[in-house]
Amino acid sequence: MVFVLNASPFHVGKNIIRQKLVSKLAKKYARSFVYINQVGGNDGLIFDGGSFSVDKRGKTIACAKAFDEEVSIFDTSTARPGRGLTGSSTHDVKQAELDQLYSALRLGIKDYVEKCACFEGVVIGLSGGIDSAVTAALAVAALGTERVLGVSMPSPYTSRASIEDARRLA
Repeated sequence: MVFVLNASPFHVGKNIIRQKLVSKLAKKYARSFVYINQVGGNDGLIFDGGSFSVDKRGKTIACAKAFDEEVSIFDTSTARPGRGLTGSSTHDVKQAELDQLYSALRLGIKDYVEKCACFEGVVIGLSGGIDSAVTAALAVAALGTERVLGVSMPSPYTSRASIEDARRLA
């Protein structure tokens, strides 16, 4: 059995590339592989986790959650593709691209705020536009409503509609 300890940063679709590569190597060398990937945000990088194991035929026998810490225990002597995990289930590797981006951004925000440990939450400037709406939604998903403060700072050039949209967003 080959153990691959990795800190492979996230990009959309990379989990599929990793699985194909490891599966090909497992078949080529007739060895089971356990690919263990780091999870979490670290400065400008996000590591998506999604650790997995393949048998010597290249079939996936276990797959951990992406964008979340998880301990998975499986018996390689009895594991079959899609089975063999104790305490959890095999997770879908083919997560939709939009879901991957959302999960990566949520994790990056959460880990940045928590690892900095110098502020309790975030302040979001609300303009009423889609950019501040998406930013606020991600921050709330990552940190919870109690750690996100939305502010509106209208100017003489701010329309009433923008002010009202920001109020509704808050």
